[in-house]
Amino acid sequence: MRLCCVDHYRCDEPSASTYVWCEDDWTEKQFSEAVKRAEVAYNAALKSYSDRKTEDPYPRGVYTDPDFKEYPDMKVSEVIAIHEEKKLEREKWKATEHTATRSFSKFLEDEGLVDFYSVEAEYEVNIWWGHRHGDAIEYGDNSPWDKDLREKAKKVKTRRRVVGGTFH
Repeated sequence: MRLCCVDHYRCDEPSASTYVWCEDDWTEKQFSEAVKRAEVAYNAALKSYSDRKTEDPYPRGVYTDPDFKEYPDMKVSEVIAIHEEKKLEREKWKATEHTATRSFSKFLEDEGLVDFYSVEAEYEVNIWWGHRHGDAIEYGDNSPWDKDLREKAKKVKTRRRVVGGTFH
């Protein structure tokens, strides 16, 4: 698998980086197209969610049993029908909310990319440093989230910078 990076920019400044793995035979163009599809799907999910009610239509939830007291002049079958309709409406809202609140990396996974930490290391070794309280041990931890994005931006090649979903 190949390690790939999506650099995110906001207001023309580096904002974040998302690291994912793609298959060895993927080209940069395939990777770029997958990222673009994920971006389009992410934006569509956000728009769909914001176009609907932003609050739960039934914040107290839809209980297992219909609230017959709320409709004293209706038949039981009518109240059950209303209750089932409310349940369906809430389930649709919850599904839209769930999709819109997923992280962008989940949309990348939908396009066949693999989350950075989902890949098992080929070799793994443990070191026990003991109880060395007070010793400053520089582990050389290389988590992708421990980087200063402004420093990283200086090193990024101009042709790889993503603006509006396309490589420049």
